[in-house]
Amino acid sequence: MEPMQLLVEVLNQTQLIESVDESQDTPDNQDASVEEAPQVEALEEEIERAPGGRNEEGTEVLDVANAEPVHVATPDHANKNQEVDEVPNIDAPPISIHDSHNYRRTTRSGRVPRYTDRYVEYMESFGNAASTDPAPKRSSFFELEVDEPQTYKQAVESRYAEQWLPAFKAEYDSQIKNKSWVLIPKSHVPTECAILPHKWVGKYKPGYGDPLQPDFVAPRFKGRLTVVGCHQQYGVDYEETYAPVPRLDSIRSVLSLTASLGYKSFHFDVATAFLNADVDKPIFMTQPEGFVVSGKEDHVCKLLKAVYGIKQAPRLWCKTFIAALLRYGFKALDADMCVFILVNNSIVSYLFIWVDDGWFSSSSDEECQRFATWIGNEFEVRCLPPTRFVGINIEYDRENSQVFLSQQHSILKALKQFGMTDSHPKLTPAESSVHLSSSMVPRNEGKVDMSLIPYRAAVGFLLYLSSTTRPDIAYSVGQVSKFCENPQPAHWNAVKRIFAYLKGTLDFGIWLGGRKDEGAVVYTDADYASDVDDRKSISGCIAFYKGGPVAWSCRRQDCVSISTTESEYVSLSDGAKTALWLNALANGLNSFPVPMEKSSGDEAPPNPVKMYCDNQSAICLVKNPVHPRRSKHIDVRYHFVRNLQEDNKIAVEFVSSKDQLADIFTKALPAPRFQELRERIGVGPYEKN
Repeated sequence: MEPMQLLVEVLNQTQLIESVDESQDTPDNQDASVEEAPQVEALEEEIERAPGGRNEEGTEVLDVANAEPVHVATPDHANKNQEVDEVPNIDAPPISIHDSHNYRRTTRSGRVPRYTDRYVEYMESFGNAASTDPAPKRSSFFELEVDEPQTYKQAVESRYAEQWLPAFKAEYDSQIKNKSWVLIPKSHVPTECAILPHKWVGKYKPGYGDPLQPDFVAPRFKGRLTVVGCHQQYGVDYEETYAPVPRLDSIRSVLSLTASLGYKSFHFDVATAFLNADVDKPIFMTQPEGFVVSGKEDHVCKLLKAVYGIKQAPRLWCKTFIAALLRYGFKALDADMCVFILVNNSIVSYLFIWVDDGWFSSSSDEECQRFATWIGNEFEVRCLPPTRFVGINIEYDRENSQVFLSQQHSILKALKQFGMTDSHPKLTPAESSVHLSSSMVPRNEGKVDMSLIPYRAAVGFLLYLSSTTRPDIAYSVGQVSKFCENPQPAHWNAVKRIFAYLKGTLDFGIWLGGRKDEGAVVYTDADYASDVDDRKSISGCIAFYKGGPVAWSCRRQDCVSISTTESEYVSLSDGAKTALWLNALANGLNSFPVPMEKSSGDEAPPNPVKMYCDNQSAICLVKNPVHPRRSKHIDVRYHFVRNLQEDNKIAVEFVSSKDQLADIFTKALPAPRFQELRERIGVGPYEKN
């Protein structure tokens, strides 16, 4: 199906698009819904009387989100001397950012972004080159309601069979071209080796970008041949399986650094990445369904390449990819082996990889082009603009040396998946007056079957979101995640409130960079004995690097503290671990040269990591190695923060409670205080003047 036909299909399948004038309704009086998730809809009446209920009316909403256009440049893998297309221009329109410690202050209202009828008119005029209807201000996703086949038979019987079967054929052809296996008689298979079954799966990838621009990425159907690796036997056809990926903290740190320095970047994707690695054990697979070679029906495939599905495939590919990068001259960082640095005279380049995706940044445009050419000759790749990486939208503000990360499309999909699209937007993700506990029981006990509520799935998505681009929901998500084993209606209502808050802040994300001369700064805080079930304290921590939030945490302390001082001291100890790691990462990036070991003699290392705490007593415990009567019982493992202070690796300083940015991670705050701290930690919308 051609891109034009796919876009027309989007309109044919979408019955209604939410249409509201942006100059009118606010989040408090708008109603918009899609069809409820089947199991949730049947149970909502039982939970409705509790806070967070929703009405029954609404219309279906097109699942559309924002992203920047992507340019595809696939070199001829067979021609090792061919250069890939030019690395795309990554300059983004500037926005205005206040250069104060309040990392982001917005003057915009909290209106939920909505798509109007003009969007339908725009799509209908897609084929009219003379159309004057403006394109959307930001790129949009075009997504069909496609049932993805899990077997070859399902693909044949699908109403999109004309798209799935060619996609499967293309996948088979790529396997043959890559020499992924050889056919041998079944009788030649060693008796100790199992003949593994295979599986065909289909994946629909929605297009994104401006359809009127040449770099628009159209929707596409993708087939994948996989081995059913669960039948492998340890020691026979696999051993080690671990394959690393970078920490999200590392990704944010590199993005914050390169944005503040004004480096140029691009994203690349390695096609059929695993097939570039050779297998390390004898592995046998049945011939792919639909493509059995005539006359060799009794033959099986002896794998030569790490076909998708075998247990060790990610590890084999990772070793192959890293070996290639080391040949190019990159050096892996000790703090994260998936982050690399390359120094060539005065040119500095950074790279991080996530399975088959990579992100390259350099101070030189020529180095960007040179690396793009090299990687295109080593592997079959697509070179893309720096607008999206592993599901995260990325937008640059070159004027202020910042980068904005958001996940609006993922939130929209989750709202629809969990039947939350008709929720009334909330100002905060949690009520400051509600304290969740395991003792909460439903009002109509016995009438609500919580096992039918997708509680774990919803909390799992929220945990992922809070760890990537939404630190503002970290505390509320941490609270609801404690009850996955036995959730009650009150806990589900708390989950619903988080989604309602997300609906009102769809276009929010985090701002990184903007302060190239600023090193690592860490804030720690604690809420004493706030867990109503076991009276353990809650620790909160957030670390900034080059002006942006790169690491944060919200967790219940392991021990029961008997004083506020002890809880703050424990939180400082936990935050010091983050400070040490961030310091090591910055050392590896050669942008924040704080030696991790003491220099020769008695000279102390310069520039310790600054840590801020709002409890004077805890700071005294750090700076004075004494054991007062009320603190002599504190576990010795928490005292290592004293050694770090003595070695000048950290510098603990006092900050007033008003300026304690980690406060947002320790408790549910009233709306004014929550919104103030949310803004100051760098969470907000993407704005343009």
